[in-house]
Order: sequence, then C-alpha cells, then structure tokens
Amino acid sequence: MSHQSTSKTITTLKASNEDFEWYPTTQEMIAIIKADMETDNLGSRPSVIDVGAGDGRVLAALTDGDKYAIEKSKPLLSAIRHNVSVIGTDFLQQTLIDKSAEILFCNPPYKEFTTWCEKIIREANVSASIYLVIPQRWKESVSIKNALDARNVDATVIFEGDFLQGDRAARAKVHIVKIDMDPSRHYAGRTWREITQKPKSERPRIAKKAFDVWFDEHFKISATKDKVSEWARKEAEEGNLKSKIKSSEIIQHKGLIEGLVEFYNRDLSKLMGTYQALSDLDSNLLSELDVNVDGVKSALRQRIKGLKQLYWSELFERLTSVTERLTSDSRKSLVDKLFAQTSIDFSVDNAHALALWVVKNANLYLEDQLVLTFQRMINAANVINYVSNQKTFSDEDWFYGRKPKDLSHFKLDHRVVLSGIGALKTNWFDGRIEGLATNAENFLNDLMTIASNIGFATEGMPRANNFVWDSGVKNAFLFRDLNTGKTNTLFEVKAFKNGNLHIKFNQGFICGLNCEFGRLKGWLKTREQAADELNIDIEDTAQFGVNLQLAVNDIVPRLGFAKNAP
Repeated sequence: MSHQSTSKTITTLKASNEDFEWYPTTQEMIAIIKADMETDNLGSRPSVIDVGAGDGRVLAALTDGDKYAIEKSKPLLSAIRHNVSVIGTDFLQQTLIDKSAEILFCNPPYKEFTTWCEKIIREANVSASIYLVIPQRWKESVSIKNALDARNVDATVIFEGDFLQGDRAARAKVHIVKIDMDPSRHYAGRTWREITQKPKSERPRIAKKAFDVWFDEHFKISATKDKVSEWARKEAEEGNLKSKIKSSEIIQHKGLIEGLVEFYNRDLSKLMGTYQALSDLDSNLLSELDVNVDGVKSALRQRIKGLKQLYWSELFERLTSVTERLTSDSRKSLVDKLFAQTSIDFSVDNAHALALWVVKNANLYLEDQLVLTFQRMINAANVINYVSNQKTFSDEDWFYGRKPKDLSHFKLDHRVVLSGIGALKTNWFDGRIEGLATNAENFLNDLMTIASNIGFATEGMPRANNFVWDSGVKNAFLFRDLNTGKTNTLFEVKAFKNGNLHIKFNQGFICGLNCEFGRLKGWLKTREQAADELNIDIEDTAQFGVNLQLAVNDIVPRLGFAKNAP
C-alpha cells in the first residue's frame, strides 16, 4: 500500500473512531521475519495468523499458504483480500487456544501491547513460532515474563528498529521478538540422549500446550489416579452437543444473530460453571472418585469445540442466499472453508466479519464457475468459431477428447453432446436403470444455477433429481418469464446408457452463456461486438455483463444484523 493510500485509510479510521494506533509494519520488518521463517524450513506455505491484521499486507508477504486474520476495524476488514480468512474481530473478547496455525504474527497497539502480548503468549496455539513487533521496554514487563514462564518458552530479539521510514512515521523504538514454540525441531536427526547431554541452559524447552495453561489457570482441579471416571467419560462423549435450537425460540429474541449469541453465551456460561464446580471439590475426594485431570481437560476442549460448531452450523444453514448461487463444486469448496472456521468465537461482530468474508469468496466463484461449467461442454461437435475466427482444426487435434492448444474465440452450438460427464446410472447386477449418475445430476443442476445468475428465473423449478430418467427419454428444465409469469423451457436433456447426455438449449440461454463466456475470457468487449462475432441479434445479447455479483446487503438482512453490517 502506498503512503498516500495509507494516509487515506488512517483518515477513514479516525473518522469512524477506529484508529487503534495502527502503525503498518515496515517492509524491512517483514523481510526480517520472512528470512527468519525461511531458516526454520517452513517452506513457502506455512499457515499464519495475524492478530490485528490491518489491511492484510503482512499475511500476503509472509506466506502463500493459509492466511487467518483477527481485525476489529470495519474499514480495514473491507480492505483485506479475499484469500484471507477472518477468524475474529475484537481480539480481547475471544480466545486463541482453539485457533491453530504454524506462525502467529502481531504488531499490537502500543498502549495495550503488554495485555495483547500476555494473551497471545498464553493462548497461541501455534506449532512453530510467534513474532511480535513491540516496544523495547517489553523486557521490563512482569506480565510478559510470567506468560513466557507459564508456557515454558523463551523470547529472542531478532531485530531492533523504529517506524521512522514507515508509511505512518513514528519514533517508537521497537523489537521484533521471536518466541519459538518448538525449538526441538532444530535438533532433527539428533537423539534425545545427545540433546540431554548438553548443559541444561542449551537444551530446548518444551512448550506447554495453550489449552493446558488456560485450563490449569481457570480450573484448579487436582487428582492423581489414571482411570477416567464415568462422569468424565460421559462429558467427552457428549462433546458434539446434540441440543437443538428451535426457530420459534430464536425469533422471540432480538433477531437471529442476537438470539443465537444470547443462547450461545448462556450455554457457554453453564458449561464453564459445571467445570468450575468440579474444581471446587476437594482434591482427595476427586482422587477417590478416580477423576483424571487429563480426561476432564479433553472433555472440556471437545465441549467448547462442539458448542461453537453447533451455533456456527445454525448460522451457515441461513446462508442459502449465497450457496444457492453456487455450482456444486463451488458450493462444496466454500462450505468446506466455512466449516474450517468453526473455531471462531461466536459473536455478533464475528458474524459480521464472516458475512463479509463469505460474500468476497462467493463472488470469486460466481465468475469462475460459469467459465468452468462452459468448458466442460467443449468438444469438436459442440464448438462454432466466431465470425472473425478462421482457424480450423483436424480430427487429430481433438483426439481422445483433448482440446487444441490454441483454441479460442468460439461459441457453443444450441445442441451439445456430452460424453465425459456421465449419464444414466444402472444396476450392476441386472442392468436396470436407477436414475441419473451423480456427476450428470450435479452438472444439470449447475446449469440451472448458472442460468439463475445471468437472469433466468429458475428458483423453485424442478432440478435433475425431480425427474424420472430413462434411456432416450426427454426431460425439460424450466424457467419463469418474469415479464409474462409463464414458464418456458430453458433446456431439454436426453440421457443414454452409453454415458452420453444430449442437451438442446433455449436460444436465449445459449446466447447468454456464449456472451458471458466470451466476456469473461476477454474475447468480447461490448454487446455490439458480441452480436457481430456470435452472429446473433443485438437483442440476444441482453445477458452480456449481467453475471451476478453479491453484495453484503444481499445476505445480512436475512441474518438479522442489517443495522451494523460492515
């Protein structure tokens, strides 16, 4: 980001009272950390969490792998790139113990750096290292020293400098502090005996797990026997929390999001109270009951994880306004990413951030999926060159279904034959037809989704699984004409036992597909050019440039937090 754009961002932050002493990390600092990471042999794709991520520039510079951000400012959240997963907003209102990565980076607000550092050191669930850009006076902090001791780790200064040359100049003298959470990895190839023969001061410290530190501080449970009690076992088995949330109960509250958060906080408080009551029991009594502390820790960890997953799942089910716009592959990819984030603390602010993240990622899929779906229908029999394209290809160029390397500037015919997708599913024993193959069913439903995204009203119309399929029998997929209210045929399909699908497209739909594919490939710049090259009337180019793009307002009103949406 340039100095000018940084100044503009700072002005925006101040106007919204969200300037939390944001001093962008300098390129020199980023280079130092990246070089240090390379010496640790983490490769080019380590997973990184940035606490107070700003606009995400550090994440972009440090890794090509998974990027996770915690950021409170809504203007900065909006500036974060689409490939960064926002896993939290208000850092001090959530935990880090269930957010795992290889690296954690933080350049905290300097008035609160000791609070931030203590929390990060105690809770960070990272397998490699923590990097902190903090004032030199950190060494005087008792709370930071105690946190390091609690985790049984050491801090090393790898850089001394300031922000005088930064985008937002400041005289503050800072250190980059590295906390190695697994120094034993530097001893790869050596036996434990070789390591332990070294003086104690030179041996690697084995960091305590973040959850164990947190548990020991919050629940003073003491027991010595190994056998897990029936109570602890039951707690672990019930970690998924099968309790159900009824819509009628939620609606009675302040909307969906606020209601879910209220239920979540109530359940979490009850859960913590149960474990706190156990910690108040006499340690001798717990020993007599064969309660095992490790078993209790495992139970609580699973219960907290299960509780978050329960509530995030309920929210994800309400994101149909996004997922119904995605093809099967795109939907699976996005949903997988969503469920990978169920360790995020369940709060209203985090729901806002998640909605923004969902929209950003969904919009990437909306264009790519049209191109990918179109490309699945390309073969020699289906392709017609643009008017200006005089290229010709022989049968050898299409040998074994491959596509010519320089194939470009073409459209699909309104009749296509597909042989690589699958068609009818037959019983292997007696050859009976058992419906449409899953791949074919997904593909035809994807065509309905694509049609909806470029302006054909397919909502509520039958999908592939609603038809009866037999060899050579025609089924018509429909859309609703928004001007007349009548239903028309979008495309007709015949499936065959030989694995082929025969599709006949509505003229308007195939024109829309060809227009959007050509536009997204950069072959068509205007409606007029599309009409000339595709040899169609200008009226048939109505879908040019209309492929759906979602906005945050498309989903937040349905989730019940429209007033404060980012």
